[in-house]
Amino acid sequence: MWSDSATVLSWIRADHRKYKQFVACRIGELLTISDVSLWRWVPSKQNPADIATKWGNGPDLKNDSVLFNGPSFLQLVEADWPKERKFTPPTEEELRPCYTINKIAIPEHLVELERFSQLTRAIRAVAYVYRFAENLKQKIRGQVRLVGPLTSEELQRAECLLIRESQWQCFPDEMVILRRNCEKAIDAQTPLAKDSALYQLCPFLDEQGIARVDGRIGAAPYVEKETKFPVILSKRHRLTTLLLDGYHRKYLHGNKETVVNEVRQRCYIPKLRAAVNSVAKACQWCRVYKSSPKIPRMAPLPLARLASFVRPFTYVGLDFFGPLTVKGAARLIQEQMEQLAVTFTGTTTRWIFNPPGTPHMGGAWERMVRSIKTAVETAYTNNRKLDDEALETFMVEAEAIVNSRPLTYLPLTSEESEALTPNHFLLGNSSGVRQPVTEATDPAEALRSSWSQVQHQLDVFWRRWTREYLPTLTKRPKWCGEEKPIMEGQLVLVVGDGKRNEWTRGRIVEAIKGADGRIRQAIVQTARGLVRRPVARLAILEVDEGGNTGPGGQNYGGENVDIGNTSSNASVTAGVDCQ
Repeated sequence: MWSDSATVLSWIRADHRKYKQFVACRIGELLTISDVSLWRWVPSKQNPADIATKWGNGPDLKNDSVLFNGPSFLQLVEADWPKERKFTPPTEEELRPCYTINKIAIPEHLVELERFSQLTRAIRAVAYVYRFAENLKQKIRGQVRLVGPLTSEELQRAECLLIRESQWQCFPDEMVILRRNCEKAIDAQTPLAKDSALYQLCPFLDEQGIARVDGRIGAAPYVEKETKFPVILSKRHRLTTLLLDGYHRKYLHGNKETVVNEVRQRCYIPKLRAAVNSVAKACQWCRVYKSSPKIPRMAPLPLARLASFVRPFTYVGLDFFGPLTVKGAARLIQEQMEQLAVTFTGTTTRWIFNPPGTPHMGGAWERMVRSIKTAVETAYTNNRKLDDEALETFMVEAEAIVNSRPLTYLPLTSEESEALTPNHFLLGNSSGVRQPVTEATDPAEALRSSWSQVQHQLDVFWRRWTREYLPTLTKRPKWCGEEKPIMEGQLVLVVGDGKRNEWTRGRIVEAIKGADGRIRQAIVQTARGLVRRPVARLAILEVDEGGNTGPGGQNYGGENVDIGNTSSNASVTAGVDCQ
């Protein structure tokens, strides 16, 4: 088979898979029905296939024409056939694009830094490995082996190894270029790519093979070399995390800007403040020491705060305050003890107990108790002991002051004559002075008139209460966001009134949901037994189950819930109805 195209013959004789798809498929079809050795070259002037298109006015269709009998050299011996050029270079037409990939040999992980919690431990471990290898060489040479504490040279050598390894892992392309540039003149060095993270730092390799920033303060006197040419570290490497954690511990988990300032004297770390904040947030000691209660969203008001058109004192909030020194109080209490017991434990009385240390669950009456205390303390200015009658007088005066407080804001231009007060529901007006009832000739009619007047006035007060006061309770003044609920098994600190290191440690054994489905209380197992506390008084300790050790060897995990002092709050009583 013959062809006058050197390009086609080059395609046939080469590996057709390196050409584009069309050429590769056509050459593949030819090679399936023929062999490469059967293909020969023929000059274009002697190629019968070109007679119809290239030479003359058209093909000669006679029986003895070249078109039917072939070129004349076919009648000769094979040695006289047309000779192909001795050297035909491979054609580059229709070649597929070829991409060259440079394989960079990156050093393997010599040290698994994930196994170390502190950088100093990793450095000392590497230094001991170096000493072990050096002692083996010394033993072979018959020399004295190294013993005793690690020297500063050994520690520095180990630290340089860890830094080099981290740089090769984080910046492999840049490190290859920098290493090759060390063997070239300045004008022959290869620059870094402009999209490289180190391009603007103008890095170079020092005598230990560590990449440093070629800064502009190299001529500054009285400045250490590490400050002039800081070491380059990636913020995502484990070595950087251990380094920042070491500075964080060194400066006692305090000001983050101090850590930033000290690290900048030695190293260049991109987005250093973000890395320092990340390390501080992950610090186990900080998470324990700075833990605080996560208070859920403020609960809806109970029915006792929203009920309308009911008699006063249908719902009562009770709290203690004092102490007040009263003469004859013991005798008076003994005389009324039986009556008080019947009142407080009768079938018409239902008690709902809030957990200890939760004044926010009874904020309405807690605030009223404070108002009563303020009124009593203002009226009682001398140090004389009160008797029961004087105490009752003071309490009545304080009651009148508190019950005359306005429940809503009333502008001066309002159509209402006065703001709504608790006295309106008790006495009919804010001052407590009852208005005279219109006299009637018939006693029965007078009674009906007085009753109707009082009922009508109370209905007006309740409608005003619903319209003016109730909407003011809709908005939550605080605790508006959602928080992650506590779970059974979590370690917590029971927040008390004392110092933080006096708070009780415990473990959640039961989470109690409120009426809105959110967990607001919990039963906590402490060293002194079970206690019920609100979520607002529980600071979760985010520690591992196995226990992490903080400063001074203090254990923050595991089952050691009896460490530290315990509070004096009462334990949980079975069967107590909680809200």
